Amino acid sequence: MPELYDCQLLQDLRAFATDCPVMVQNGKPYWAQELYTDALNIASSLSAEGFTPGARVLMLMRPDVSFSTVVYALGMLGAVVALVDPEMGKEHFEAKVRLFEPQWVFADRALLLLAEHPVLRFAYLHF
Repeated sequence: MPELYDCQLLQDLRAFATDCPVMVQNGKPYWAQELYTDALNIASSLSAEGFTPGARVLMLMRPDVSFSTVVYALGMLGAVVALVDPEMGKEHFEAKVRLFEPQWVFADRALLLLAEHPVLRFAYLHF
């Protein structure tokens, strides 16, 4: 298990009441403990892949359960995150990549724009 960062948000997520969901997507409820456990699994997996604290991460994801889970995992790992609006277009995306020089990119599977740009690592998350 990697050494993980902790903060009030993650402590609250672990301790959140179990009698009501914290998110609902497509009619499926998600509980705080479920999000925390999924984030912990992602953080452990990324750490095993060589993810280090301070790594620059570009996120190109729609705001949904997967997005929230990845944000929690990246917070546990001490990542530096830049959020990208999927609607910004290829030119603006490429400018963002040049300025930020990401080491990791997280994207929705449907956003294939990333396949055209040589970043160091891709992660397509599908829950």
